Amino acid sequence: MPKDNVKKENPDCCMQNNFDIIITKLDAFIRRYYKNRLIKGLIVFLTVFSVLFLFIDSLEFFAWMSTSVRRVLFFSFLTFIIVLFIFQILIPLLKIVKIGKTITYEDAARLIGKHFPEVDDKLLNVIQLKFNENTFTEEEIELLKASIDQKSMEIKPLPFFKAVDYKHNLKYLKYFIPPFLIILLLTIIYPSFITEPSVRIVKFNEKFKKPLPYTLKILNKNFKVIQHEDFTVYVELEGDEVPREIYVISGGLKYRMYPTSKYKYQYTFKDVNKSFNINILAGDYISDLHRVTVLPKPVIYSFDIILKYPAYLNKKNDKIHEISDLVVPEGTTVEWRIYTKDVSKVIFILQDRVNKAEKINHNTFIKRMRILNDIKYGVLASNDKVKGTDTLFYTIKVIKDKYPGIVVSSYKPDRFTGPVLFNGKITDDYGFHSLSFFAKKSNENSFRKIEQLKIEKDINEQYFNYLINPEDLGLNRGDQLKYFFEVRDNDAPHNFKPARTAVNVLKIPSENDLERISDSTY
Repeated sequence: MPKDNVKKENPDCCMQNNFDIIITKLDAFIRRYYKNRLIKGLIVFLTVFSVLFLFIDSLEFFAWMSTSVRRVLFFSFLTFIIVLFIFQILIPLLKIVKIGKTITYEDAARLIGKHFPEVDDKLLNVIQLKFNENTFTEEEIELLKASIDQKSMEIKPLPFFKAVDYKHNLKYLKYFIPPFLIILLLTIIYPSFITEPSVRIVKFNEKFKKPLPYTLKILNKNFKVIQHEDFTVYVELEGDEVPREIYVISGGLKYRMYPTSKYKYQYTFKDVNKSFNINILAGDYISDLHRVTVLPKPVIYSFDIILKYPAYLNKKNDKIHEISDLVVPEGTTVEWRIYTKDVSKVIFILQDRVNKAEKINHNTFIKRMRILNDIKYGVLASNDKVKGTDTLFYTIKVIKDKYPGIVVSSYKPDRFTGPVLFNGKITDDYGFHSLSFFAKKSNENSFRKIEQLKIEKDINEQYFNYLINPEDLGLNRGDQLKYFFEVRDNDAPHNFKPARTAVNVLKIPSENDLERISDSTY
């Protein structure tokens, strides 16, 4: 019951002062009582905290528990410690500042009575009489007041606070000091024993690897493989005690790795088609998950080659459905149509340059080239992920357009006068453009085309005859005529290559020559 209510109920100053002093001392006792509870609770809390922390820390240090177990331990520890803190520290602290329900004066009196035998039940009786005086008659109240005052005077000198002895809490320190000293010594001598398990428990969602007497190193610089190629995993062990068998785990299956030396192992996945995950298992060690990524392989799966021959050959274009070495006439335009998969760029590699093929749709490229000389070329396909790896090399041999050939012989029925008959043969690999007869008289400075002979231009080998009459050429006695035949092939790009006979001389005998010849015959 509050003190101010007591004062209102008892107007007698002297008696009220004695009783107020008792109430004040009871209030001090109650505060001291809860301070004692707080000290005890603090020791109990620290003791339980230290023991539980040391137990869980040691358990994790040796066991290296899974994430789920560490999660349960962490939240169990946290929940228990919070509850313990509330009951052992927070509640006594609130009671000290009179927040919440505290023990009553009657309860305090009983506790004090147990400590002071001389008080016995006097203090409890005083409090009960005072708080129940309204139930008595006026005559009884006067006697009650006298009794309360007398007992208050007897009790007032007693030091209530001694009923609560803080030193009694020292006995609990024997439970706190050993775990505290163990933690302190471990922190100084072997700090990782305290810090590492604690970190793992707090970070319960993370996976931690248990230190082993050996280390495993994955030697692969990356985990990428081109589609349909082999992928090899390389690992190396270091340490005095290493496991004898190493496995690579993928798709729930274990594959034993093959030793290449005492400490090195490898395993090859053949013809990899799609991405997959792997772990390395070595004794108690299992590596992090690694993702082997399959890169789309740039593939050239077919060619169409169109050969466009020079127009003068009068030859139809050819189409070849597979790539190979070629032999083509000089000046042929070669058009490659390249059909691909997962390709973003096609490169033609020549001896002195690199040319890029033109992309005409998603999977088709085209490249045109006029071939004048023998070439060796390579075709390289690539995409954004994979640069070209397999380069295909081919050759194109050029058939040069040969010079035409001409052979001419002459026949003169009359060796002195009369016409001259020429018989000849012309040849070429693809045909002819023209056959001409050139001549010049002795008084002329240059040859002139006398006549262009008729020939079959598409026949590669043919014969011809040609007859000249000196008189028709305006030759007189004693004149000379130098002449030759010229044939040109149909190679327009090279200006119709010519071939000529040697320059021959046709001499018309003079009158003196004829007389001298006549005289010599007799």
